[in-house]
Amino acid sequence: MRVLLLALVCASLALGQMTMTVAQLQQFIHTSAKNKYPDKQVVVYLKKYKLTEQLTDHDLMAMISEAAGPLTDEALKQMQHDSRNLPLPAGAATDGVAIPAGATKPAQEVKPVPRPAPPLKDQERIIEEAREVALSYTKKLPDFICLQSTRRLVDRNGSGYFQQYGTLAERLSYFDQKEEYKIISVNGDPAAAQKSRESLGGAISSGEFGSMLREIFEPETEAEFHFERWGNWHGHICYVYNYHVTKSNSRWTIDWEHGAQTYRPAYSGLIYIERDAPVVIKVTLVSEGIPSSFPIQEAQSSLEYEYQEISGQQFLLPVRSEMTMRDSKAISKNEVEFRNYRKYSADAVIKFDTDAVAASSAPADGRTPMTVAQLKQFIHSSIEKKVADKQVVQHLQQCKLTDRLSDPDLMELINDGAGPETIEALKQMQEQSMSLPLPAQAAKPGASKR
Repeated sequence: MRVLLLALVCASLALGQMTMTVAQLQQFIHTSAKNKYPDKQVVVYLKKYKLTEQLTDHDLMAMISEAAGPLTDEALKQMQHDSRNLPLPAGAATDGVAIPAGATKPAQEVKPVPRPAPPLKDQERIIEEAREVALSYTKKLPDFICLQSTRRLVDRNGSGYFQQYGTLAERLSYFDQKEEYKIISVNGDPAAAQKSRESLGGAISSGEFGSMLREIFEPETEAEFHFERWGNWHGHICYVYNYHVTKSNSRWTIDWEHGAQTYRPAYSGLIYIERDAPVVIKVTLVSEGIPSSFPIQEAQSSLEYEYQEISGQQFLLPVRSEMTMRDSKAISKNEVEFRNYRKYSADAVIKFDTDAVAASSAPADGRTPMTVAQLKQFIHSSIEKKVADKQVVQHLQQCKLTDRLSDPDLMELINDGAGPETIEALKQMQEQSMSLPLPAQAAKPGASKR
């Protein structure tokens, strides 16, 4: 039955492009940007599909602001051109006006016109307003506690595939404008709660609650800010600025082996400032000029904010962060989530979510859990870096899917150029995943073109 089904999918691909809605295209672009799919691989996927609805200027610019690279931008523009005579999606917005479903715009009106940059004086004002908010941010935060959940991953040979080697659950207390961490469990084991952070080894992050932004915006840092583009982050229209901090003014410390060696690099990154309020909702940092004699060769970090409720009030607080460090071979990555914010109490005990943290550890059979999105990222990266077929299979045999690998997703991986042994391993992973749920918000492309 499986062979017949795959044969039918292959036949439909041979007959023509498959179809997708604008909403499905938006989801794919968001996922590819979040998972850092290579620009070329995104384009290969887009060329297999044809839109069933007209792609408006508004939606095009939103996707371009989030897309990973110039090749994807051009592919999206071509998809818009090809869809110019199709009906608009239900409730589509063009120039701020909602258009009824089924309506169309004359072909000559559909032009990807970029949103102009704000005037120079407004660019400077926006940064100064964001600076004022960032410098007073910690003073306005309430005292609270939350759960900090960390997935610790490693890519041992630079292949682009990360394996999870541990989890860490911590109670993070923010009291009197200071952060304090208390371990709840390590790899789901509450017995490890007596350990110190320094004894755990690997990469550890801190300073997400204000110090990162404060150090970038403080006048003595003398960071240079330049408007780069408009952005769309999780539905928020943003001003995206690039910035640079020199080594002499840097206070970002990269610590190797808990004080054995430290280095303060120059760094640069992006600041996402919400258009409707002068608040930063995302910040990235990328190290520059680390000497070859230092054990860590590259380091980068990102932090995302969302509004959270504490005692009936809304506060802009960190929800996710990611830190990556590379030595001569291996790349270490921490994926951190901040959850279950609540008002601070000295005797509060965090017992919530520890079961979920434990469940995220390696399964009983010893294989590393992997989502379909992570599988795609690994296969795309392996193909791009020309990793040997047998080596790819060895990695796959150590992994176990946590959601179902659908036929379209399998065919995407096969058509990208996976080797014969990898294809067989992928088919086996699909068979083993058939009883699992589909990935959250999985795209469901329409029928193939006849």
